[in-house]
Formats: sequence, C-alpha cells, structure tokens
Amino acid sequence: MKREGRRPLYLYGHSMGGAIAALYLEKHPEVFTKAVLSSPMIEMLYWQFFTICRWRQYCLFASVLNWNDKYLPSQTQYTDEYDFESSCCLSKARYDYIYKCKVEEERYRTNGATYRWCRAGRKASKYIKKHDTGN
Repeated sequence: MKREGRRPLYLYGHSMGGAIAALYLEKHPEVFTKAVLSSPMIEMLYWQFFTICRWRQYCLFASVLNWNDKYLPSQTQYTDEYDFESSCCLSKARYDYIYKCKVEEERYRTNGATYRWCRAGRKASKYIKKHDTGN
C-alpha cells in the first residue's frame, strides 16, 4: 500500500492477471498510480466446436458431476516434458528459456484450464463487461 513519501505503485497484469487487475482497479482506483493490462482476459475464447449454448450445457453437466478440478478437453497438468516440436512457440531459444525457468522454479509451472478456472474466468468476464465505463 502507498505510504507517505513512498514511490508510486504500478500494476501490471497479463491475461487472467489482467482481468483480476481490472476487477481490483474498479474497486480500489486510488491504490495504483498507473496500470498496464496486457491482453486482459475480458472475453474468453472457446473452442471452435463449442457454441455458447453448447458450452453452457457442457459446464452445467460438468458442475453436476462435480468436475471442478477436472481439466477441460485437451488440457493437462504441468509436466516437465520437453516438446518444442509440437508446441505453438516459433522460437526455439524462447521455448528453451521458458522451459528452463519452469523446471528450475516451481511458481512458473502452469497447468491447463480446469472447469472451476473456466467458470471463474467467465464470471469475471461477465462482470467486467457489465460494469465497463469505457475508461
């Protein structure tokens, strides 16, 4: 928090962090001097084979079965498997750097999306869009 005589606070949020930052800034605009939201997850993209209607039905079904922590189709938990060839990364040097960071530092390891994560993201997106002031 800001203190008397302390430097200004800046906020950086990317993707889901950008959505969380947007929600925080709305309720506490006085905390940060400036904020950068990089690709904030305001609107989630769904797979091509899901229409919004089918997506809602699928999530309802998953909720009834208590699949909160189950991964969405094609999503998995973190593994340290090296697989540049089938990744979406175009730079081997970048892939190698990120891979090394994830192997060495547990907090950089990311998992695939779960149903709980997806519902939370969708709820945050709806809230942000409903309360958009255009600023």
